[in-house]
Amino acid sequence: MNKLVPKLSSGNIELLKLIAAFLMTMDHVNKYLYNSLLSYCFELGRLSMPIFVFVLAYNLAFNSARFKVIKRLALCGTLSTPIFIALGGLKWGWYPLNIMFTLLSISLVIYAIERKYFVLTAALFLFCGAFVEYWWPSIGFGVSIYLYYKLGDMKFFFFGVISLCLLWFVNGNIYAVFGLILIYIISLLDIKVVRLKHLFYIYYPLHLAVILVIKHLMIQQGYLFFY
Repeated sequence: MNKLVPKLSSGNIELLKLIAAFLMTMDHVNKYLYNSLLSYCFELGRLSMPIFVFVLAYNLAFNSARFKVIKRLALCGTLSTPIFIALGGLKWGWYPLNIMFTLLSISLVIYAIERKYFVLTAALFLFCGAFVEYWWPSIGFGVSIYLYYKLGDMKFFFFGVISLCLLWFVNGNIYAVFGLILIYIISLLDIKVVRLKHLFYIYYPLHLAVILVIKHLMIQQGYLFFY
């Protein structure tokens, strides 16, 4: 079956992860060091989540290493949480949980779907969506992309687009939809990128820690931060 977004090569996947990491870093630097004053960084940063979620869902559709992914996401999310909290800017102390828990939630929901635990699927979706970054739309997007590639049914792709549009209720915009356009463009390219295994699991807490140190040094120099 022809797909609106075709099957991606390993190089496409690696490039998408690098782009998403760059956009995420730019967004975090803007938020934590520039008081969110750089609007273009915020707008471009909205593309990072759908790319990360797409890559995860795509990989889960074609690979079977569920428990390894779940354990890595849980460990990375837990290790990143103290830094994530220390940076500030959250709604209520620790809430919401960082993006690693969003990816973890998607993995758990997909695992429940594969085992046909449909009650558990609904429970995980409702419970996890209330606590992670980007809430239920992010989980809905990930599950939709997974089912799109797993079953070859176009309606799930459009469910994914709708999920991204629902992010308007989370951050007041639908810039995330443009992430799909970028993914489609990348899918058309013949790209050779060396696979950097587990890089993102290391990079995520590391880049947060670096930003936290820089922020602390800026505070010592008299800079003020507002959220």
